[in-house]
Amino acid sequence: MIIVLFLTLVFIFFYLKEREKTGVTPLLIFFISLFCLTLFSLEYSIRVIDFFNSDEVGYINYNLNGLTNDPDRFLWYLINYLILNFDFSLNGLALKLINIPISALALIVLYYAFDKDKKVFFIPVFLPYFTYVATQNLRDPSILLFSILSIFLVYQKSIVMNIFGLCSLALLYLLRPFAAFIVLIIIGGQLLARFIKSLAGNSFKITVLKRSFVMLLLLVLLLPIILPAFQSKIDNYYDWFKYTTGEGQEQHINKVTSDYEYATGNRLVDFGLSSIRFVVTPFPHSIFLRFLQGGSEWGIADDFVRFLSQVGYYLLMGYLLLNYKFLFRVMRNFNRMQTTILGYLIMYWPIYSFHLYGGPHQRLKLPFQIVIFIMVICIARYKKQQNSQQMTGSELKMPV
Repeated sequence: MIIVLFLTLVFIFFYLKEREKTGVTPLLIFFISLFCLTLFSLEYSIRVIDFFNSDEVGYINYNLNGLTNDPDRFLWYLINYLILNFDFSLNGLALKLINIPISALALIVLYYAFDKDKKVFFIPVFLPYFTYVATQNLRDPSILLFSILSIFLVYQKSIVMNIFGLCSLALLYLLRPFAAFIVLIIIGGQLLARFIKSLAGNSFKITVLKRSFVMLLLLVLLLPIILPAFQSKIDNYYDWFKYTTGEGQEQHINKVTSDYEYATGNRLVDFGLSSIRFVVTPFPHSIFLRFLQGGSEWGIADDFVRFLSQVGYYLLMGYLLLNYKFLFRVMRNFNRMQTTILGYLIMYWPIYSFHLYGGPHQRLKLPFQIVIFIMVICIARYKKQQNSQQMTGSELKMPV
């Protein structure tokens, strides 16, 4: 519980700084997460379900013998090992609680990244499965936190914050190397583009040139350390991609989907179908029917919260479709840091549309759904500003 308490104290520090602006909204994730954990505990006490399931068990049973050659998931293995061996684990309860402050800190980062809009803290209300995942022993909340934190810090004006951003990227690498690789490519590409633009552009800005040069220099200095680590992963990803788009394409589809009859064999058509499947499934009614039939292996509480989350997601999608004409106007107002965060989160869509034929576990769709939520609150804020301007203009035109 020491690690859980420490992370909670970090959250409380930022919450107290912004309390006058946010009210109690940052605390919603704690209330809803604890409610979800209570539902799960009640089901665990009266039904035959496991306290830890699937990947959760793998993290607990992993035998940590120093640093492993494979960094994938290493940080979460380490956290499990420390909590179970050197902390007050309370029979594993600490592992059910640790992701709650981590998820809360991720919302804090989004709050700062998107103009301190407190509506960000309503993500647990519209997407309550976000809070349910926060009660599970999984690495996904940490991946979300360190990915958006590294992007946020790298785009700050302070070199110290930039260095902390690279440290956050290193922690992300120890959770999910592929995610760190994507963030590094996006940030490195933008820094290089800004550096070249500053050299060749008519409006030469020495500050942009200096910051871009320093960040690129740091990346170059770190290359001897990070390149060997990335090289093995890049080779693995490339070999896997080459196989699954060639001789192993049919085996790949058979492995990752039970809906093989929907596959046509045409790569572009199948990718289009899986992309649609990623966005629209699971349908709320299908989750509800499964809930009535006794629930999935994760339990009735999981299906109940997932059903509510998908209903909230469909409401968000409906609002976005009804206000599609404002979408590009809002997107033009995003700065580079905001665009990079949204761009990274939306990459879950094409990656898992290909990798898992658009049908991954619900938690892997949450980053994309968070993008939809952010677009909705930004459109709502934009429309409110437009209405305020129109009302102000009308008042100015009224005769005295």
